[in-house]
Amino acid sequence: MRCFLSILIILSLSGPAMASKFEFAGCSKASRQKIIAGVNWLVAHLADIDQQLGQGGLANWSGGSQDRFAKRLVKKTLRFSCHDPCEAPRFKQQQVGAWSLPIGHGAQIPICSAALSLPEQTAAVIAHGLGHLVWINAHRKSCHDRCMKPRLGTSLVQAVHNIATGTPYDAAQCLARCGPIPGQPTLATPDPAEPETPATEPPPAATP
Repeated sequence: MRCFLSILIILSLSGPAMASKFEFAGCSKASRQKIIAGVNWLVAHLADIDQQLGQGGLANWSGGSQDRFAKRLVKKTLRFSCHDPCEAPRFKQQQVGAWSLPIGHGAQIPICSAALSLPEQTAAVIAHGLGHLVWINAHRKSCHDRCMKPRLGTSLVQAVHNIATGTPYDAAQCLARCGPIPGQPTLATPDPAEPETPATEPPPAATP
């Protein structure tokens, strides 16, 4: 926490800062520029991200993850690997609002820049990768758990989206994209009614 606050003070006095060093593997000039723009976006919004976490169901910083996240952005070497196309098993698409983000994992944060058109989208992917590096854990296994109890990496993605779009996290909207909860009964869908066939003969007279 002390390191995080000192970094915020330095940024407030000197303006946005860049990471001390980048390492790229397989990245074109255009991809490198996108990555640097995404990192700069995160540095500029570090205080905003801090305010988002722990709110509305998002995970909060754990242990020393807050300080480690800030130090990696501003003081440490950031390592990235670039890939195209953005296919499984390296990448999995994560839907966040209107964004469809290719999410990968690794000590070198995997980036598929072709699918990232905005700096804040690249920032979200980078924040996710850093979240797993500063607080190592696996994703929640079910979509519903990821919505109701998101871990740090997922929460950082959502925090970036919230800041960029001005929309707060809504677990109900997240759940709506998950579909039915496994193991829970669902209402059966009735068969469509058969069309009525016009009578060709008058009905028989009632028997007294």
